[in-house]
Amino acid sequence: MCNKACVVAISAANQPTYLFTDLPPVESAEALLQFAELYLDSK
Repeated sequence: MCNKACVVAISAANQPTYLFTDLPPVESAEALLQFAELYLDSK
């Protein structure tokens, strides 16, 4: 069993991959959505 509370990876073609670990699930949701929008909009 994994001892990490919440782990998220964000990846897209021709862009770096980001891995976030030990995230508090409820508190991280909005920030992750904001990051994903910025990530997808960046080229």
